[in-house]
Amino acid sequence: MRKPFSSVGFLVLLVGLVGSITTPKAQAQKYLAPNYNHCARPFYDPQSYNWYSVQNTCSFAIKVVLVAFSGDHGSGALDLGPGRHDGTGETESEIRQHGGYDLYICPAGYTPVDANDEYIGAVNRPNTQFRCMRE
Repeated sequence: MRKPFSSVGFLVLLVGLVGSITTPKAQAQKYLAPNYNHCARPFYDPQSYNWYSVQNTCSFAIKVVLVAFSGDHGSGALDLGPGRHDGTGETESEIRQHGGYDLYICPAGYTPVDANDEYIGAVNRPNTQFRCMRE
């Protein structure tokens, strides 16, 4: 003969069930692999003084951090919605003078960081190893 649930056993089961229903789903990941380079299309924009520009080619918003190859030129960032583009305000000759940019692309809400979680743009030098960290 089977024994019915004890009231204590039923209460534990009920609390566990309610807890699993009310507990938020898994939170967003802290890090994402940097697999978003295909989302950025650099070009010289003929509609805007031929300035160096970047277009988002993905269906979601992205953050693009630009770091000049020459460490003394600095860096910048562009937040781009799907299909949107923006420019740096630099001509092709100005880009050539500082050697161009390395682009670090992450989805919106994430920022590119190095292995020590330092913001790539603050380091001001190209970094071949980076990841996208939740902001």
